[in-house]
Amino acid sequence: ARSLLGRAPLTLRAHRERLTRDALLEELQGAGVDASASPVALDAIVLSGRVNVHSLAAVQRGDASVQDAGSQAIAQLVAPEGGERLLDACAGAGGKTLALASLAPGARIVGCDVRAPALDQARKRARYAGVSDRIRFVPISPSGSLPDAITPSDAVLVDAPCTGSGALRREPHARWSRSPLGMHKFPGLQGRILDRFAPFVKPGGRLVYATCSLFDAENMQVVTEFLGRNRSFSLSDRQPLHLRPDRDGCDGFFAAVLLRST
Repeated sequence: ARSLLGRAPLTLRAHRERLTRDALLEELQGAGVDASASPVALDAIVLSGRVNVHSLAAVQRGDASVQDAGSQAIAQLVAPEGGERLLDACAGAGGKTLALASLAPGARIVGCDVRAPALDQARKRARYAGVSDRIRFVPISPSGSLPDAITPSDAVLVDAPCTGSGALRREPHARWSRSPLGMHKFPGLQGRILDRFAPFVKPGGRLVYATCSLFDAENMQVVTEFLGRNRSFSLSDRQPLHLRPDRDGCDGFFAAVLLRST
């Protein structure tokens, strides 16, 4: 709770297909920026002090962008590979979608969301990062059948809507505008989204469930209930990811990898 009252860290993601983290770090430090590599994600660099991030040459060139290290770690957990087909089921403004494209330049990615304006922003970001030829953003309705563009994929990321309790530093107003009672509406929604997109995981593929919540009711409990309903999925040997702002220096995140057998 104390950590969530503080200032959120400013973190960059090096676009590895254009500039490695080491090269970006050297460039930043050479320009007098107080920067250090984050242990949370492979391409993450934390900037200390007050930095006008939009004035940085690497950001202006499109070689780096702002993204929390925990958010980057979620994309990393998907473990995308070149040649795979990937589906980001709750793409929003495209932060994790673009990170997936950077991690696996040969992958074909579809990002979808019920919020069309957010996808418009994602398309702009993809063009700026030079990866729009590998990502297709598709708006979807909250219920009913999904568009034909959404097909069976090697990996499906469900970064589900949640209370956002792990990212309260970035939304100070949420401390006052949200009630603890509001948390109870999310687990049911999260489970329905998992059920909706699970059929689009290829046999042998992986389903990654993630939130930026610190509450177990939105995290492992949702996973456990999903596995009880879907016997063709099992929890991966990889330990679920639990990131906390007080311990890991990034936003709070949870993620679990589920494997489909048949």
